[in-house]
Amino acid sequence: MTIRSNLIAKAVKMALLATASASLALTATVNAAEEQEEEAEEEKVEKVTIVGSRIKRTDVEGAQPVTVITTEDMAKQGHVTVFDALTNLTQNSSFQFEGPEFSSGFTPDVQTLNLRGFGVGNTLMLLNGRRISSYPAAYQSDTSVFNFGAIPAAAVKEIRVLSTGASAIYGSDAVAGVVDIILKDSVDETTINLIVGTPTESDSNPLDTQFKLVTGKSFDNGNVTLAYQYTDRELIKAGEFDDYDSDLDYPYGDGVLTRYVLDLNRWAPFRGELGYQDPGAGTCEAMGNGTVRSFRPNSGYFCGSDDAAETTFRNQKESHSIFLHGDYQLSDDVQLFADILYYQSESANNSRYLFVSEEILDTTNIVDTGVIGNYYDWFVAQRLFTEEELGRNLDTTFEDDSLNVSVGATGFWGEHEWEVSLNRSDYEYTSKNPWWKAEDVISLFLGDYYGTSFYGTDWWSGTGPLGLRDNLFTPLDDTTRALVNDAIGNHTYGNETSSTSAQFNISGDWFDNWQGTVQYAAVLEYEKQDFKFVPDERISQDPPLPNLPGSGWWKLTGYQGEGDRSRVAVGGELLIPMHDTLNINLAARVDKYDSDSSSIGTRTTPSISFEWRPIEDLLIRGGYSESFRAPDLNQVYTTTGFFTGTTDLVQCLQEYEFINGSSAGFDPSSCTSSSSFVRRVGSQELGGEPLKDETGYSAWFGFSAELAENLTLMATLNRVNLEDRVQTESASQLLRQEYECYTNSGEVSQSRCDYIDARIDRETDPNTGISYVSRFNVSPLNVSEQEIDSLDANLRWGHPFDAGYLAFDVDYSHMLSNKYRASDTSEEIDLRDDEISGGWDPRSRVTTTLSWSGDDYRLALTAFRRGGVTAWRPSQRDPDSDYRMRPYITYNFTANYNWTEDFSTGLRVRNLFNAKPPKDETFLFYDYPWYNHFVYAGAGIGRELYLEATYTF
Repeated sequence: MTIRSNLIAKAVKMALLATASASLALTATVNAAEEQEEEAEEEKVEKVTIVGSRIKRTDVEGAQPVTVITTEDMAKQGHVTVFDALTNLTQNSSFQFEGPEFSSGFTPDVQTLNLRGFGVGNTLMLLNGRRISSYPAAYQSDTSVFNFGAIPAAAVKEIRVLSTGASAIYGSDAVAGVVDIILKDSVDETTINLIVGTPTESDSNPLDTQFKLVTGKSFDNGNVTLAYQYTDRELIKAGEFDDYDSDLDYPYGDGVLTRYVLDLNRWAPFRGELGYQDPGAGTCEAMGNGTVRSFRPNSGYFCGSDDAAETTFRNQKESHSIFLHGDYQLSDDVQLFADILYYQSESANNSRYLFVSEEILDTTNIVDTGVIGNYYDWFVAQRLFTEEELGRNLDTTFEDDSLNVSVGATGFWGEHEWEVSLNRSDYEYTSKNPWWKAEDVISLFLGDYYGTSFYGTDWWSGTGPLGLRDNLFTPLDDTTRALVNDAIGNHTYGNETSSTSAQFNISGDWFDNWQGTVQYAAVLEYEKQDFKFVPDERISQDPPLPNLPGSGWWKLTGYQGEGDRSRVAVGGELLIPMHDTLNINLAARVDKYDSDSSSIGTRTTPSISFEWRPIEDLLIRGGYSESFRAPDLNQVYTTTGFFTGTTDLVQCLQEYEFINGSSAGFDPSSCTSSSSFVRRVGSQELGGEPLKDETGYSAWFGFSAELAENLTLMATLNRVNLEDRVQTESASQLLRQEYECYTNSGEVSQSRCDYIDARIDRETDPNTGISYVSRFNVSPLNVSEQEIDSLDANLRWGHPFDAGYLAFDVDYSHMLSNKYRASDTSEEIDLRDDEISGGWDPRSRVTTTLSWSGDDYRLALTAFRRGGVTAWRPSQRDPDSDYRMRPYITYNFTANYNWTEDFSTGLRVRNLFNAKPPKDETFLFYDYPWYNHFVYAGAGIGRELYLEATYTF
């Protein structure tokens, strides 16, 4: 990737001098009107707009550092998709919760960007400088993001990345940075490109195929450009690779097969007995599964399935995209334009199996628990059903459809350039996956419902045609297989987002001051955003029995909600020459939001920056810009649910009082945690406060210096600050404060106790007087703050030789600090250095490219270094060793040869030396695939080889 330097600006100036010299050689018969027309045309060509400013200028390098990635850069560094290039930006942390190895996530098919590690929702995405609709499904259930996987490389001319805040120019969401993807135009030839790749270490060599067609035609008054891309990516499963094709490949000890059928007696260990109920010799084999000893010593046996090989390393995907650009010169001063981008894809994640797991009460057997006296026996039963057993496909499928249409006009009013545009963007997403019907699970597997147990659990008898107590180890026959398949339905989500906007920009020269011409830009915008979750009928139903979590689907919740937001904005920008070496840039923007979607009202964001060139080859720059992020529509309107670990101190106290007769000697720290179902509601439900906007600032200071001919060095210090960050309130904190309200301890106010009472619903067991949580509600709140300091540096060197051109590029980013405070009452911690809470953002990232090119060929080797991240379980790390993993270094190699002027072939090798993710002995056997797939997504695939052919005619 290339950060354009003053070399480009100097080249432009040299071209202008050459043009001027040529003009002097013309005959004196050229009239003055023609000369003025030519100069006007030159002015239009020379001036460009760079992301972070709306003022057009001749200098590409301005007050803010901008990274520009061209299609040539992508090919040279071995990137195959737009997302490949963006995720390898040194400013990108590479950490994201979603990915193919995390197939149980909310959005496993989305590809996001996380600049500075500030969160995936804090980077603004633009297409040709205009906003488009977000990905319909909520990332991690509560955040709107953009799916970079929906941008076809065939349509892209270049990508411009600003990694500082820019709300004063673009409004909300431009907190950590801005990505502006510029699409192709003015094409006057036809090019076809074919890329085919496969992992070199896989057993069956699944293919990744891309076909691209770009064509265009220029006319006297306009141009039409068309780009089409087809992608066919075959599923890559872990079973393709020797290191991951078995649960028994666990590298840090003895592997254990996935627990396929499990019968666990909860009280047995208290009686000195085995916990697992041994299925008996031959039982598992009769069901098509092996038998393996439990990971707990002397705990018996269970039926195990070697499930690792079916884990998805890369989703299957087939997609089509079409881009159409047209422009028409209506007059000397007015040009019309239109852009249409359509994307459609179908992909699948290998879901492998469905399971039923529940706690069963055996009322026919009263035992002495050894803890609280006589009680019924208590079992945990689990049964997995694979695709082979059921004779059906259990994959989760995803369908994406997006359409973006922009129409408008550009032109000149004298020296003032203007643009007016209308934009409509729609994105629809549908996911489908097999799941259990709640009422059928109860009738088929669980049997009678006993209500509330001593510990607040919903108990079942486990009886029925395939009861989890008496028939757990019964193999399926034709009759029972049909019953199980009848209990499975197709669960679907249909999610939609849209954006409708209008924009008017104008820029040009305003007036002359003591030093030169003051330039200006102004913008007027209107936008309306809509989103809607369209769940299937069952997800909107209540569970078939009271107090059960989930919906009409067994223990499954989903998104419910819809909403919209409208805003108008006006902004202005000035570029003021203060001295022949110093320019000051001032900008401000006012955004006014509707009153229903948030409590923002009107938000004003200013910025100031400077460019100082004390000598010709040195640019010193810096600035300060306020930023904000409007409340996410998902956090305002959406209801969903999830399971999380909590400690119910009130219930624990009541149990203690029931057993001991009083609360004397009760120690809250002795209470154990358990999994609780939590319902997340919109911020304004149940008396909650409307969300405020997240507000902060960006500050930067740096330089760009031409140290010698063809040698440029740039460096920038950055700070990004954001307060009132939104996060879902802590369920554990609510329970802890509820305990303080219940016992009149602590310093919780009465109003806070009333708030908690509205959030937690309890029911009491009439036999014991012990209450349990029947409904738990949490909301997103403005509670946390974060501030990240970082350093970016770039070195560019090139030298021509008789045999070719040698170039050396280095990009470097380093996190200096990452200060985080969870709430006003929390202690500030530096996540960069915290051993436990530090997270998985690398402290540093380096990309180095060495290339050699001649008239007909190009060779390039690129190294990507990600700094070490915190161990998977840092608290279990050897105290004598570093709590951070070693850096992860991979290499890409590319080669290209032009056989003729029209035909070329290429080679792209990704992960040239087949580097494995860093080893981490804190992974346990069930933490498959035993590397941090949130940071190193897809790393198990290893080396990939791509062949490429391009023909132009």
